[in-house]
Amino acid sequence: MSTSPSVHIPGVLKALARRQIQYRVVDAKSSEEKALIDWTEKSFPWGFSQIDWAKATPHKCTEWTELDDLVLAFEKLVSEFDATTPVVVMWANALCPSLAMPLGDATRTAREIFEEHETSIDVLVFCQAQGWLIEMHHEGTLCLGRAEPFSNWCAPRS
Repeated sequence: MSTSPSVHIPGVLKALARRQIQYRVVDAKSSEEKALIDWTEKSFPWGFSQIDWAKATPHKCTEWTELDDLVLAFEKLVSEFDATTPVVVMWANALCPSLAMPLGDATRTAREIFEEHETSIDVLVFCQAQGWLIEMHHEGTLCLGRAEPFSNWCAPRS
């Protein structure tokens, strides 16, 4: 089975190219991707198929019903972070590669990123260095959480 970005996330790639956004592909099944997955699994309390947000402190969740709601909710959640913050965008499909880019560019392509959930149900956008993660779950929730409590949501790890 193919792990090519052009097979799994063609809409995102077209949007990035159209906007001339720089990004880096993190190959599916690579040691880098495995390390990123390990971090999300060790840093957040996972239930069956999603993070158990009731056990994650601190966190913020919002519900969405349509793509427009989802994009607006994502923009609101990330507005408190610096647009230059490096993030990884990861889709739930194990064959789908992840993308690394600045948060501002992920926000500019949020519609296309979340449209890909048609083929890969859930999406994670996270900054490992700052210890935060956003989960878009296909059943209509968008949640932002920290790997550990911080007094300032935007403060980088020391």
